[in-house]
Amino acid sequence: MFRKYIAVLTAVMMLAAVSAAPASEAGTFSDFSRTEGEDERLTILNNAAESIAVSYTTEDGVTVEICQAYYEGDRMYVSYKLTGKPLYIELHEGIPEGTYAWDEERTDFAAAEKFRPVIPQRREEMKWLNGEGQRWTFDRFTSLGDGITLEDGTYADIVDGKEKYPEDGSVIGWKECRIPKESLADILTFRLTLMRFNEINFQDETTFRNWSEDLGRTYVSFRLNRNDCVRYLRGDFQAESYLAHAELAAGKVDIRGMVRLVSEKQAQGWKTWWDETTDTAGTDLILGWNLYWNGQPVFRDYDIGTLLNGDDEVIFDLQYPYLTDLGGLSLVPSYSQTGEQPDEFIPFGNAE
Repeated sequence: MFRKYIAVLTAVMMLAAVSAAPASEAGTFSDFSRTEGEDERLTILNNAAESIAVSYTTEDGVTVEICQAYYEGDRMYVSYKLTGKPLYIELHEGIPEGTYAWDEERTDFAAAEKFRPVIPQRREEMKWLNGEGQRWTFDRFTSLGDGITLEDGTYADIVDGKEKYPEDGSVIGWKECRIPKESLADILTFRLTLMRFNEINFQDETTFRNWSEDLGRTYVSFRLNRNDCVRYLRGDFQAESYLAHAELAAGKVDIRGMVRLVSEKQAQGWKTWWDETTDTAGTDLILGWNLYWNGQPVFRDYDIGTLLNGDDEVIFDLQYPYLTDLGGLSLVPSYSQTGEQPDEFIPFGNAE
């Protein structure tokens, strides 16, 4: 969905003030919560987020508007919209005028057959580049970078988000970014990066060529206070074959967590499974952790990432839906062969 670029950024600072004015209909979290009922966080975000009064318009008339934003724990959520033809496309026959050092060249390749873009205008463009004769397109597109940067240049990577592309050519979207722990503060200035490119796609019979030009970057900035509603829970469990340390952070939006599993056997089992170099049939791997409340399962299969740390540690990144009652919570491992093991639960104390 999102593409990452590494470049030197030239900043135009546009610091926003928090506004009490109602958010516009397009570009808010509610635009997504109405159609994505499985993600209850978006409804919560739509009610909790602040309306942000900031926008920036490029010289060719593309406007980015930051609509809503919310900051709690180590996460920042923002919704936005782009209007004024953020993707401008011209269709041409023949050969492009001028000389280009092509960034990409593929033989026996017809763009219409190979590419399946989600943006409506891009779909029409790819149909045009069908490999019949010589055809080319000129694009100018404006988009937001994946993550965000802080005022001191620290990068906060994206962990979730989505964009929609209405038929009118606009873009609406939202994103969730994780702020590095060492950069957390009660008030932060966040900077979204507006990126602009020119691009030529040339379908020369059955040869496809592409050229692009970076038109520079602009920072669109806003400031947020952190919501201090987050509560923290910690727990440990010592099993015969592993030691587990767990932390949960429960906020208004959801519950985030991490389990650090210390076990050489489990770590090596995960490694060989990923590498696909060794038969792991004999290793009963812990695949994830299910959330229990007062001894009963409430959420299963909400793991969002697994990471190996050295030769003897597996780290599970967890996310669960929002809960009002945090008493009596525990995490139960789910194994690849033997399934869930409720006797091996990590208990949590009182929320801090």
